[in-house]
Amino acid sequence: MSITVVFAGVTLKDTPFAPAVSGANPEYLQSILLSVYIACWAAGTTIDTRVQSSVYLVDPSGGKVQPASVAAVILLGLVSLAVLVTRTNELLFSLTLAAFTTIDVLGLLYLHYRFFPPIINATRKRNRTGSNYD
Repeated sequence: MSITVVFAGVTLKDTPFAPAVSGANPEYLQSILLSVYIACWAAGTTIDTRVQSSVYLVDPSGGKVQPASVAAVILLGLVSLAVLVTRTNELLFSLTLAAFTTIDVLGLLYLHYRFFPPIINATRKRNRTGSNYD
């Protein structure tokens, strides 16, 4: 992935984007950029989940899906849709984008301070037992 980004940067560094962007329909450009933004956010979340599943080996709740996690995903999905729907109204768009960002940050804080600590502690306890740590 990083090689792709470097290649794209080197390839596109001398490309004049100003004429193409200035002649583009702002509504199309905004729709495309918002779609790319949401797609990148979703891809990043998927990558984070894969990485975390390979690091955290023990889940004290036995892998049960927490209701708060389901609610957060549904809420973020609805707000993501609202961001795309309200893109033509600057005030509503700003408010929904602020709501999306706030919910995303609150979700991250929930994961960091409530959801992950028991998993981290259980994984640490499992890994510190055995002949390597006695």
